[in-house]
Amino acid sequence: MSSELQISYQEFDGQYPGIIRTSHNGFTGETVIKSFVISSISNEHYYNNIELLIDKVAGETIEEGSLFHSKGWTIKLIESADEPTEKQWSYALPNTKISLSSIGTETAGNTDARIIVWIRMHCPGHTDPDILNSLIKLKYNTMLVTQGGA
Repeated sequence: MSSELQISYQEFDGQYPGIIRTSHNGFTGETVIKSFVISSISNEHYYNNIELLIDKVAGETIEEGSLFHSKGWTIKLIESADEPTEKQWSYALPNTKISLSSIGTETAGNTDARIIVWIRMHCPGHTDPDILNSLIKLKYNTMLVTQGGA
């Protein structure tokens, strides 16, 4: 059994293909919101210290703690069962990592838990047409469940 976390689209049950594609109106500027689900397929493992880190935004490497992109692009991340409101998005810092809930415990794995993550990508107005890549990394600790508890 795999000890890796599974990533899938929220709307589908299938495996996530690895790329979220968006298109933006660069003339006026545009924000696009997408979501995906992180889950476990193993009752033998639990996961903690789960983080999503924004590594690149529109092709530019983002240094940890840097809120801004040189051309105004932003990515915001929120963990939420429902699509975040504008007010919730306003509290999320752009281009920063987020910590997510643990999946399972030391004494029990959890294949029913679903972490839903929302991504808000903003393209500023007056952006020239281009193909730009952003990179979000998933980091976590995988631990074996202790049989019968400690």
